[in-house]
Amino acid sequence: MPYIIEHNKVTYRNNGNGWFVNNTGELVPKILGADLDGIIAEKLRAKEEKITDPKELLQLAAKYSSQGMLERALAICSKIITISPDSELAASTVISSILRKKGEPEKALAITDKFQTTNNPAMLTTRAATLCDLENWELAKKTISRALAILKGASNKGEAFGVVGRIKKARPDLYNN
Repeated sequence: MPYIIEHNKVTYRNNGNGWFVNNTGELVPKILGADLDGIIAEKLRAKEEKITDPKELLQLAAKYSSQGMLERALAICSKIITISPDSELAASTVISSILRKKGEPEKALAITDKFQTTNNPAMLTTRAATLCDLENWELAKKTISRALAILKGASNKGEAFGVVGRIKKARPDLYNN
């Protein structure tokens, strides 16, 4: 997400590749970039504090995660679990995905353990993907098969099919029976 802010009568922009002076395109020094990041972080925090709807917070956490703002997304998921315990499964699905992105599959799996018996296809898909990360191919196949059975007839199977592809690539023998 590009950010444009004015600071000390100069306009700066960040398009994800660092901070630049808006009218010249000049890259700003790292120390100034850190200050600008702090200004943006404070604005985001103020905006987040006003949001109390768990669904809106979940969307924001997913958005932040996709933008690489993983710590901010984790903080929002923690807030969701605190203010809306009924949303724990959805928030935990996002947390697991973030932990996988951070290269922490063991922690990601631990988050999903509580929901092993769920019929939520998103949780089952992230659990199966985590099992793939850990090379537990047999359990990954069993888990993703459950997710696909639940999704039968649905059109949003892309992530689940991606997990199947990973399993087939690593262990084609599991699908040759």
